[in-house]
Amino acid sequence: MKGKKAKKAKKATPGARPEMPQGGQKNDGSWYSFRALMDESLAKSSEIGALQAKLRRKASIYRIIAGIAVLCGLAIVLYPMLYQTYSAYKFAMIAEESNRKVAQWPYPEGELALEKAREYNRKLFASGPHDIGELNDPYSSAEHEGDLSEAFGQLLGTGSGQPQPREQSTSEKDQEYMSILDQGNGIIGSVEVPKISVKLPVYHGTLSSTLNSGAGHLYGTSFPVDQPGSHTVITAHRGLPTALFFTRLGELQKGDEMYVTTMGRTFGYIVDRIEVIEPTDISKLGLTEGEERLTLMTCTPYGINTHRLLVSGHRGNIPQPVSPIPDARRDILWIPLVVGIMLLASLICAAIARRRRRAMRFMRARHALWLPWW
Repeated sequence: MKGKKAKKAKKATPGARPEMPQGGQKNDGSWYSFRALMDESLAKSSEIGALQAKLRRKASIYRIIAGIAVLCGLAIVLYPMLYQTYSAYKFAMIAEESNRKVAQWPYPEGELALEKAREYNRKLFASGPHDIGELNDPYSSAEHEGDLSEAFGQLLGTGSGQPQPREQSTSEKDQEYMSILDQGNGIIGSVEVPKISVKLPVYHGTLSSTLNSGAGHLYGTSFPVDQPGSHTVITAHRGLPTALFFTRLGELQKGDEMYVTTMGRTFGYIVDRIEVIEPTDISKLGLTEGEERLTLMTCTPYGINTHRLLVSGHRGNIPQPVSPIPDARRDILWIPLVVGIMLLASLICAAIARRRRRAMRFMRARHALWLPWW
């Protein structure tokens, strides 16, 4: 009985590992089978580890490529907006600098310049109907295509930056006109529309080269000098990729305010008329006795340019816009905020996606893990 009991094998506890054979005990091969399985598992683990390391390296490369692609996409989307906002800031600074220089002129140079402009306006009123504008329409298809080509050249940094040879325009041939209200560099003052964040230098004439640098005073119309019986027309481009100019002019409504500054004087106007006319129609640009009027003009519809949008206002006793930060500069402060929000949103989305990928990898590993003694 004792011998039989001694020969009885111990019951194996479920889940217990096989014990190493002791000296003198009979080897039934179970231990060596276990060692072989362990070696095989370790070999497979090493292969899996090497494969995972390789996949991690590839994933890192893909993440870098994806990050670069996202940044390039953001740059493509934001660059025109950044360039336009920078241009608005630059043109506002040009206008302010010109006005500051005039403010330093000794008395009575500014007043004499204003009186010369009033005399010019009186001659216009006395002469009756007359030709208005340049011989070449700055908003014609050919001229506009040239402006777009030049604008894209500036945007991409491929423009020559040199003026193209051309004949003198109608306004340039009129030396008296070119000398009136000249604040330097051909600037006669500035136009400001607070509602649409526009502040532009105003130049003599409406040549394409002029309208690529700001707003132009329409030749044959009055100068803005606080004088009844005058009608000033200021025109600028719309829809250029490099600058907004009068792109938002269509947002103005009756009752909105417009300002013109020249020779240290600022004149305010209240919008009372908004019209769309044919390019050859100048009937809305005439003079009315006793009325002082300012009209802002640009092309319309947006991108098609077959007609002209007129936003006109009469002289009004309205306060000058007083702001420590001009609108163009206030707008430019939004750019870092917008870019920061977009980058933060991208980082949050990337972090969430990364956590989800890690969680999925853990779940897959948990379900796929196998050991022979489990």
